[in-house]
Amino acid sequence: MKKILLTVVFTVGIFFGVVAVSQAANHTIPQLAVAPTIDGVMDTYEWYGAYTQELSYEDGMNEYTSSSMVPDGCQSYQVYQAWYYDGSNSRSGYYFCVVAQDSTRGRGFPDGSALNATDSVMIYFDPLNTKEDGNSQTFSFSFCPWTETDLSGPASYFEHRQYNGKLTNGASVQVASDVREDGWTMEIFVSFRALTISNTAAANTQYSTIGMGMDFRDYDATRPEGNQELYNCTDFGREGGDYGLITAYCSYWNVVTLGETVYPPNYNTSTADLTEFIARLRIADDIIMNGSEYTQESLSAFTDVVNEVSDFSARIPQSVADEYTAMLDEAFTKLVKKYYTELTSLAETCASLVSSDYTAETWSALSSSYDAARQIDGSEPKDEIRSAYESLLGAYENLVRADNGEHIIDSTALQTELDAYAQLDSADYTSQSWEAYSASVQAAQALNAVDNTQSDYDLALQNLLSAKDGLRQADDFAILDEDVGIESGIDVVLLVYIIVMAVVVVVIAAVIVVKVMKKKKTASDAPQDTPKIRKSKNKEKNKDKVENKSENK
Repeated sequence: MKKILLTVVFTVGIFFGVVAVSQAANHTIPQLAVAPTIDGVMDTYEWYGAYTQELSYEDGMNEYTSSSMVPDGCQSYQVYQAWYYDGSNSRSGYYFCVVAQDSTRGRGFPDGSALNATDSVMIYFDPLNTKEDGNSQTFSFSFCPWTETDLSGPASYFEHRQYNGKLTNGASVQVASDVREDGWTMEIFVSFRALTISNTAAANTQYSTIGMGMDFRDYDATRPEGNQELYNCTDFGREGGDYGLITAYCSYWNVVTLGETVYPPNYNTSTADLTEFIARLRIADDIIMNGSEYTQESLSAFTDVVNEVSDFSARIPQSVADEYTAMLDEAFTKLVKKYYTELTSLAETCASLVSSDYTAETWSALSSSYDAARQIDGSEPKDEIRSAYESLLGAYENLVRADNGEHIIDSTALQTELDAYAQLDSADYTSQSWEAYSASVQAAQALNAVDNTQSDYDLALQNLLSAKDGLRQADDFAILDEDVGIESGIDVVLLVYIIVMAVVVVVIAAVIVVKVMKKKKTASDAPQDTPKIRKSKNKEKNKDKVENKSENK
């Protein structure tokens, strides 16, 4: 009855799937002599000596058998496991190759999806081998040989516990596949840094251990929704049990030991001793991982050197190994912890002071902080350096002169700028830029050594210099657009030319107007009785005609 109940519960939980739990247990994986290229092609030379196992439904426990579903599923998984370390984050980590004999296809999901509800390989890591059950210390990666709904996309991955997606910390995880009609091959790389827990990377030295489990999922997308998963084939180092709890109990996972390097036949091993070089690369990799300890500038320069020497072959000559080791040693010396530069600069300032100028109480506080600061050499944790700096800065700012009780303030640079302000003429500058400058001057003049600290004076000087840089020269012909703050000038010659041309136009227009008016006046002054004269002459002619006519009679 119990067996039937477990079968029902499990079947509902995984969509009528079947689980085969392999009986593999703790094992050792070798270090490969050559870092495999993650391209989906299984190269026997690259994978020579890898820990190999063949997993299938028949190899596992059959507590959840449903034989009618199995013939359609994956026939077997050939699995290769190994590790590799050469100091570079791009190649150092855990390597897996899975060759599946499977003619069915699961569904396709877009890149960025969880990728565990289709044909996939799930790898679980307990990187520090804590054996603490639960998710807080473990990783769960799902790797799928394809993406996109039509299966046309490349292989991809998804991490379910720590990242809830793809990695965002610059650590390397790679996957590539070769999909064939009768199955697929998938190569996987997970860097040590990708498995960082509490700023501690995963085990990466020979004979160290890590907790690990693998789950191979087989789907057939042609089946009805909810009945597509054929079975799971798992390797967690335990027999049977509730599949739904297997992944949560990492106390029962395989304990994997990192073994010795295995060299393929005729491998030309290097005669160089890389021990010191590899040791420095390990330290360098840890420094980059905890980069927040250092100034951005020094860490960037250090990373450039590490990247340069990390791109090497295991068969480099001794001279090159020694050169790379020396480059790393020099790079270590140039790393600067945050606050260390400020601390050393402030310490130099304090060293130039004279104790008799200050009260015994405030000088004693400064001396104590100064002595502690002198013990800092830059190798301490960032927080310790920061604490020393803040302690010394506080003691310095609280110094009180022995004569008048005033805080010691260095206002020389600020006073120099205030004196320079007094020599300037506001008329030489635009009103807007002068007002901003004048406001910063007034703020600086309002400071006093009793109510303000050195930081206040330094800030006032910075604001004053910034406002001074913003001063703009006034121009006799400048036009200032107050709305948008754009100042422009008009060329004097051009302005005169425009004025002259305007005058000429006005004169010409005036002349034309005068001529027109004069013409109109002349026309209006002409005699108005001309027609009457003509009429009078006609009357005289008529009179002569009448008189001549009378005479003729």
